[in-house]
Amino acid sequence: MTRKEFSRLEIIVAVEEGKMSISDAASLMRLSRRQIFRLLDRFRSIGPHGLASQKRGAPPNNGIHRAVRNLAMMLVRKYYPDFGPTLACEKLREVHDCRVSRETLRK
Repeated sequence: MTRKEFSRLEIIVAVEEGKMSISDAASLMRLSRRQIFRLLDRFRSIGPHGLASQKRGAPPNNGIHRAVRNLAMMLVRKYYPDFGPTLACEKLREVHDCRVSRETLRK
């Protein structure tokens, strides 16, 4: 867990034990009361791990598929080893109909 998540855990535990009000917790975490109730429900059902980000470790929504990236890198290594990423991206698009960004090739 990150420091932010640990501080959230401390605040949620204080609310659960009745040492802090929902409004105080909302102002400390800069969230709405509704979000505090949502965090409390998740804490009660899952435990402390419920306050951690659920997206951690998941692939990004805008990520390129590994097979496409490998194909593009193989083509660049084979046909365009001395090209820069911008020109290689253009050639891949024109000649091989492989659409990847120049940032993918730059990596």
